Amino acid sequence: VHYPFDYGDFETEMQTHLVRFLEENEEAIVAINFEVVDEGQAAMRPTILNNLKRTFSNLSVHGVSLTNMTFKYDSEIWADHDEWPTLIEMQSSGQRLFVFHDRSELRSTEYGFIFRDDAMKENFWEGLDDCTARYQWDSNRVTFPNSNLSWSRLFFMNHFDSVVGTVGEGLLGGGINGWGSLYPRIKQCMDSNGYSKPNF
Repeated sequence: VHYPFDYGDFETEMQTHLVRFLEENEEAIVAINFEVVDEGQAAMRPTILNNLKRTFSNLSVHGVSLTNMTFKYDSEIWADHDEWPTLIEMQSSGQRLFVFHDRSELRSTEYGFIFRDDAMKENFWEGLDDCTARYQWDSNRVTFPNSNLSWSRLFFMNHFDSVVGTVGEGLLGGGINGWGSLYPRIKQCMDSNGYSKPNF
């Protein structure tokens, strides 16, 4: 899902889409990447953080609050890990929900809200002609505050054709999303980003 929504509807959207999906797919690992559109309104970010916390506390999956399902890199169960846990380990731990965001003020280790620049690198989203930096392109290790972890940085790979647009058959199984187009794109991005494979 890639679309904007108003924070007034946030809890309803999460209940309708995320909670239902997690209930129906009990082994799924889900990543959410929030982008906050508040240019010139940075004073609103504490309010946004409080709304996020309230929503994750209020909503639950089979009686387990979303707060207890978010991935927390500083959790004791990962203390002996020299790399990100495997999918099976995340399923077993119950921490199967990644929550990333694009504003450092929204960090919260208690709630598992991870500032994306601490954990990921990402290519610029528009077009398929090249694969260039959006942020943290030359960084290969995580940079979590107050942490000694040196896990590999995750790679969020954008793959949007600005000519095809946002709807239509070109965005389904074949076309630009077919393996014949996607695989060369992966290779192109890896060649330019220090050989990090895409995680998302």
